[in-house]
Amino acid sequence: MDIQKDRFMRHLTLFILCFIFIACERASLKRAENLLNFSLNNSVYFLQKHEYWNDFNGNGFRIEVYNILDMNYIRNMSEKSHLKSFNCNKKYDAIRNSECGKFINNGAGFYKTIWKGDNIETVVIDTLNKKFLYCYCFI
Repeated sequence: MDIQKDRFMRHLTLFILCFIFIACERASLKRAENLLNFSLNNSVYFLQKHEYWNDFNGNGFRIEVYNILDMNYIRNMSEKSHLKSFNCNKKYDAIRNSECGKFINNGAGFYKTIWKGDNIETVVIDTLNKKFLYCYCFI
């Protein structure tokens, strides 16, 4: 009887863990989709995250870097959205001189920035290096 109970509990635990991992998704990727007004449809793959937060007042930023898997889909959808263009080879480019510029080497593409009170959200699509960046800043 104890062996059956142990097996049942083990299977139940595995089932719950599987459900937890299946249900995991990046909330920031959903926020980026809302900002762009189109679904990313598994067309990006997470590479790295960089964060800096000030301990004194809580200001800071988070940048998530993704690799673009389906460049044609992203390019077609970004043409339908109203995005601004950037080119990091220009000296006074807005993206090159921001925190996002550290993650884009000689890139060019599109971006969109939304200010919501003290929050700044920026999505950068680097079409040359096939990178997708989501930047969140709290001032």
